[in-house]
Amino acid sequence: MWGDKINLVENAAIQALEALKATPKKKKKGGDIYNKACELQENYKQSVSENVFKSYLSGLSRDPASRIVKDTGSHGYYLKPAEEVSEESNLVVPKEVSQEAEDKKERKENEKLLYPILEVWLQSQGYRTKDTSSMKGMGRWGNPDITGIIVDESLGSFDIELVTIEAKVTHQNYRYDFFEAVSHKRFANRVYFSFAATSNFLRENSDELRYYSELYGVGVVVIALEDPHFKEYIKGELKEIDTDLVDVYEVFSAPFEPRLRRWQKTFLEQLGISNTKQLWGWGSA
Repeated sequence: MWGDKINLVENAAIQALEALKATPKKKKKGGDIYNKACELQENYKQSVSENVFKSYLSGLSRDPASRIVKDTGSHGYYLKPAEEVSEESNLVVPKEVSQEAEDKKERKENEKLLYPILEVWLQSQGYRTKDTSSMKGMGRWGNPDITGIIVDESLGSFDIELVTIEAKVTHQNYRYDFFEAVSHKRFANRVYFSFAATSNFLRENSDELRYYSELYGVGVVVIALEDPHFKEYIKGELKEIDTDLVDVYEVFSAPFEPRLRRWQKTFLEQLGISNTKQLWGWGSA
């Protein structure tokens, strides 16, 4: 399947570029990356030819959701770091606000406190939902935190609408985190990026966040907390969030966009849906 092949290329290329220690000043050519991938993975040549590898590598470098970068006019590749300076806007991507107190696992646990709130928000709009953050199989950045499904049956046929949400503790690192949500657009009809913030955030003008939303067609949902509760939350001091203390705002809407059936079929299979009975019984309403 095409999706499996491109994931095979992306994962191998990332490993190879890391091993080659590629940087913007030390870019690596496609052939070198392929040879390193074959060196790192036994029988890789039998799985992917060099020409196919280079073709997919070029396509991945143009995908904003991929870490693989190829500058215009350049013949080499490198990896996009978690923190970077945007050459176009000269804006520095800051570290996540709670980095000094939390490691990656702790941040993920903090994000999970937002999931039940987001599920209820989607359910109020008619979606059946589930926490899919631990799902595997859709490649890097391809596994949404929350997934929602609406099924419309008419004259014996089905229309399926898929919505996904990528949730983060705060918006502080959104110039990087936003593209995790963008990657879901391969299969989801509507995509959201969500985070917690103080109520004051809603009164501020976030022109750049609006620009990202409009440019990539991704909605933005903010879970607003009062200052004291927000501070407790980002410090990891809350074990759960009282829903009476939060408000959920769809700051920027997510447009509906049709998707290739084969991508949606692949995603539905990863959700454990392969027949009508499983489709109607999936998730919670």
